[in-house]
Amino acid sequence: MKKNLKKGFTLVELLSIIVIIGVISIIVLPRIGENKKDNEFNEKEKIKSIIESAARTYYSMNRDSISVDVKTLIQENLLTTSDIDQRGCVRFTKDINDVTQYIYYENCESKAVKLTVDKNGGTSSQTFDNNKLYYTNDIVKLESPSKNNSDFIGWKVVSGDSILDNEKLIIGYEDTIVYAMYQSQVKLVVDLDNGDNGQQYNEYYKTNTNIELIEPTKTGYSFNKWKLENGNSTLSGNTIIIGTEDTNVKALYDVVKYSISYTLNGGTATNPTGYNIESDTITLNNPTRTGYTFKGWSGTNSLATGLTGYTVSNPYNAAVRDHILGNEFAVTSGQKYIVFVTAKRTKGSLNLTGGIWYAAQTTGNAWDGCNGEFTLIQSLSDGWGVYYKEVTIPEGKSKGKFYIQLQQTSDNYTTAWSLAEMNVIKSGESVTIPKGSTGNRNYTANYSTIPYTISYTLNGGTATNPTSYNIETNTITLNNPTRTGYTFAGWTGSNGSTKQTTVTIAKGSTGNKSYTANYSTISYTISYTLNSGTVATANPTSYNVETNTITLNNPTRTGYTFAGWTGSNGSTKQTTVTIAKGSTGNKSYTANWTGKSYTCAAGKYLRASDATCQAC
Repeated sequence: MKKNLKKGFTLVELLSIIVIIGVISIIVLPRIGENKKDNEFNEKEKIKSIIESAARTYYSMNRDSISVDVKTLIQENLLTTSDIDQRGCVRFTKDINDVTQYIYYENCESKAVKLTVDKNGGTSSQTFDNNKLYYTNDIVKLESPSKNNSDFIGWKVVSGDSILDNEKLIIGYEDTIVYAMYQSQVKLVVDLDNGDNGQQYNEYYKTNTNIELIEPTKTGYSFNKWKLENGNSTLSGNTIIIGTEDTNVKALYDVVKYSISYTLNGGTATNPTGYNIESDTITLNNPTRTGYTFKGWSGTNSLATGLTGYTVSNPYNAAVRDHILGNEFAVTSGQKYIVFVTAKRTKGSLNLTGGIWYAAQTTGNAWDGCNGEFTLIQSLSDGWGVYYKEVTIPEGKSKGKFYIQLQQTSDNYTTAWSLAEMNVIKSGESVTIPKGSTGNRNYTANYSTIPYTISYTLNGGTATNPTSYNIETNTITLNNPTRTGYTFAGWTGSNGSTKQTTVTIAKGSTGNKSYTANYSTISYTISYTLNSGTVATANPTSYNVETNTITLNNPTRTGYTFAGWTGSNGSTKQTTVTIAKGSTGNKSYTANWTGKSYTCAAGKYLRASDATCQAC
C-alpha cells in the first residue's frame, strides 16, 4: 500500500535559505548600483571626450584663445549633439613642458578664488595679498623675480586651474598657487696662473653657455693648453661649454728656453748656453786669454749701445768732423765706466776721441763732455780693432750719453774712420742673469793687451832696444850691443843659457823678458921696431882690454942711448910708455936711438963692436 507523504521545510532549512538570500542581496544589489553609476560616469566621460575633441579643433584655429564654451562649439558646428549641457566650457593651458592641456568644466560661471604667489626665494618689487580674491578670467601680470646665482626660467601653476601665458596669469575656477622656477647658474673660475689674456670673465654662467677662451700670455712661458680641473663642463681646445656643475679651468704653459751666446774673441770660459725664467741666478765666469786682461762683457748687459745695425761688413763711415751719440743712460757719480768702440781708421792719422757726455739734471740738454783719445786694446782682422776709454763720472752727474767725435782741424779733415759698434758698461762689474730674466742673450768678451817689460843687462855695452811689448806687438829682433874692447858673444836669459847673437821676441809672445849681453875680449897685437936694440926682458906682443897696465921695457943698443918710443904712443919720443888697462887696438912701437961719443987715449982705438978702446 502506497503512502503519499508530503513534507515542508524545516525551520533550519528555512533559516538557511533566508541567510543565502541576504548574502546574495548584499553582493548583488551594490553592484547593480555601481554599474548604474559606472554607466553614468562613462556617459559623462564620453561627453567630456567629445567636447574636448571639439575644443582641440577650435584651439587649432584660435591659438590666442584661453577657453571656449559649449555654446560656441555648437555655434561653430564643432559639436552636433544638441542635448549636451551648454553651461560647460574647456580651458586651454600649457604645462611646464609647453604642452597644451585641455580642461573641461561642467559649469563655467565666474568664481571668486584665492591666488598664492611663491617666489621660491627670489625677490621682486611686486607684492601679493594671499587673502585677496580674484575672479575667473582675471589677468594678473607676474613680474620676473631675481635670485642670487640663478636664472629665472618661468612660473609654474602647482595648484588650481589658472592658466599661465608667459608672464600673464589668467585666473581659473579654483584657488591657485604659482611657483617661481630657476636654473642655478654655474660658477666658472679661470686660473691664468699669473698669465694675462685681457679677457674678462663673469663669475656665473648659464648651463650650455659657449665661451671662447683667449690664449693667455705669460712672461717666460708659452701657452700649452687649458686643463679642466673640476666640473662637468665640456672643454675642447679654447672652447668651453658650461655644464651643470661649478667649473675650474687652468692655463698650462711650457717654459720658454732662451739661448746665451758668447763671442770670446780668442778667450776661453765655461758658461751656460741656455736658461729659462725659472733658472737660478747665473753669474758669468769671466774668460781668460793668454796675453790679455779681461776688461768686461758687452752686449745684452750694455748700459747703452750705439750705431745700431752697423757691422764690420756694413760700417758707419765717419769723416770730416763727425759727431756720433749713443742713447741716454743713468750714471752714478764716482763710478767708472768703459766705452768700447769697434773701429778701423781708413785714412789719415788722427785717433778717435770721445767718451761720455753727462748732465746733472734728469731733464734738459745741459751736457758736458768728457773728452780724450780712445786706446786700441784688441786688434781684429783687416785693420779693425776694439778701442776703449775709461771714464769716471764727476760728482753731481746723473745721466750720460757716450759719444765719438772726429776733431780734424789739425790734419785738414783728412782722417776717416769706419765704425761698427758702440757699447758702454760699468767697469769691474760682474755680469749676472737674475732668476726671472727672459730673452735670448749675447755677450762679447773685451780685453786689453797685457804690457810686458823687456830688461837688459848690457854689462858695459850699449844698444837701443824696446823696453816693453805685448802679445800683439810685431816680432822684435834685438839689436846686439857693442862694447869697446869686446866682441859680442850673444844674449842669454829669457832665450836660454846658450849664447845667441840673434834673438827675437815673436809676435804672440807673452811674459816679461830679460836678456844679458855676453862678450869675449878682443886680442890686440903689440909690435916693436927695436932698430938693432935688444930688450933684456921681452915686452908682451899682445893684450886685451882687461889686461893689466903694461909698462914697456926699454931696449938697449951698444953705442947708443935709448931716446924713447914712438908709434902708438905718438910721435914724441917717450922713454916711459904704458898701455893702460882698458886700452884697445893693435899697438906698434919704434925704438929711437942717439949715438954715444967716445974718446980713446993715445995709441988706442974704438972698437965698434962693443964701443971699447983697444990698444993699437
